[in-house]
Amino acid sequence: MKQVKFKGHRKIWSKMAEFWEKFVEPVHPSRGDIRNYHKLLAEALEGKKKTDILLLGSTPEIRDLLYKFSILQEISVTCVDMTKDMYEAMGELMYNKNKKEKFVLNNWVDMKFNQKFDVIMGDCVNGNIGLEYKSKYYTNIQSLLKKNGCFITKDAVITADCKIKNVESLFMKILGQTKNEELTIKQAATYIGLRLIWASWFRNNKKDNRVSLKFLWPEILSLGQKLRDVNTKGDYLLMKIIYLRFIYTWRPLKNKYWTLYLKKDNVKILSKYFKIKKTLYSKDYGNILRKTSPIFLLKKK
Repeated sequence: MKQVKFKGHRKIWSKMAEFWEKFVEPVHPSRGDIRNYHKLLAEALEGKKKTDILLLGSTPEIRDLLYKFSILQEISVTCVDMTKDMYEAMGELMYNKNKKEKFVLNNWVDMKFNQKFDVIMGDCVNGNIGLEYKSKYYTNIQSLLKKNGCFITKDAVITADCKIKNVESLFMKILGQTKNEELTIKQAATYIGLRLIWASWFRNNKKDNRVSLKFLWPEILSLGQKLRDVNTKGDYLLMKIIYLRFIYTWRPLKNKYWTLYLKKDNVKILSKYFKIKKTLYSKDYGNILRKTSPIFLLKKK
């Protein structure tokens, strides 16, 4: 796998940190997710001393969690990401910076270390790996774990509930939840984006497990045109506000692809490389998104 090249250095990746703040859970971990990560990490480290942890990516909420663990017990934390600028920019969103935290520049498929780890963690990382690299990715994680090491990760899976009738019907449903103050407009925009990405699995004619807003973008633009043409008062005015927030939040990712699997297929794939010891779900977000966002405690086979 070729190393991805980034341009613009820290200025661009500081914008990525701003981009991160456009979203709510479960794009980044909720408090319930963090509690679940805490439970699984405590279980994985039980009885161990001087442990080594590898974090895939620069997720600030996970880094804050690991900082607390480093206070309570002796752990060494290493983050691996594609660019140091991204790592440093996301570090600005942390509540507590861990001065002992190490950074390694590499991708998750090719990364190599002169040590092995007790735990490898990553929040929604698996879906970023293309189908052609999945086997190498999971095999690499296996090779970097100590004998009884664990991989703790929140995954993204497809369930039957992810399917939608059309884009407008989803917006109408989220509109109702926003009117009733079940969701803020920021939550509504995040949830719509995720629901559409998940729903795109059913619109991908190639059936190659790729998902993307790109598969639904013409229909999304058609709804935008309808909202411009109608007399936007009352419900339609609120829907227009939600729509504009959705566009503002998700447009930069409209051409990005993820590789996601049906829930049962995802379990089969993980089981080829790991023993699934425990699966937890957060209760912080809607039932459909909750079911699509399991956090696994996976033990090296």
